[in-house]
Amino acid sequence: TPESFTRTFTRFHGITPSAARLTLAPLTSFARLSIQISMKGGERMQYRIANKDSFRIVAKGTRCSEEDEKNREEIPAFWERCHRDGTIQWLCEHREEHGTIGSNIVGLCMEDSRQKENFPYLIGAEYGEGDVPEGFAIYDIPAMTWVVFDATGTMPNAIQQLWHRIFAEFFSTSEYEPLGNYDLELYSDGNMGDPDYHSEIWVAVTPREK
Repeated sequence: TPESFTRTFTRFHGITPSAARLTLAPLTSFARLSIQISMKGGERMQYRIANKDSFRIVAKGTRCSEEDEKNREEIPAFWERCHRDGTIQWLCEHREEHGTIGSNIVGLCMEDSRQKENFPYLIGAEYGEGDVPEGFAIYDIPAMTWVVFDATGTMPNAIQQLWHRIFAEFFSTSEYEPLGNYDLELYSDGNMGDPDYHSEIWVAVTPREK
């Protein structure tokens, strides 16, 4: 209505429409809104959808903080401790090499780190048989659908950059959404400092509601 227009005009410009027509008072102006999208070309994100049966892992865990992305430092530090104290060596010697995740050593989040400030992070391998040392525990991973991403590059940069791309690029347009209960990082044997080192990220997913 003319009345509401006058009120809004006055509130925005600090002067009534009639006064604006009669004076040279300055008015507020905005340029036309434009949206710029920055896109990186030529980078492929390889992934596949995999339906996997349940499996069991044996692992040792710690808790990490999502606050100020502290987990980006805490998780690599936990891997270093596990290398020094013999955890990784024990896992390599007792892993089930022909199971669902093969001979890979895994990093596992069992809670949604994006929703919690403090979350458990585990380092383990697929459980075969035998006694479990103190400090380790056995975890059952249920059958579910995973989206699997391939990473190539030195650790931890390659895996951290891939995590960022997964949520910035893949899930923003995908027909799947993360369940938020299980995220796996699979690390193959080899030199993690090698630019050609191969690793994978598995994210438990469900079809997105339309």
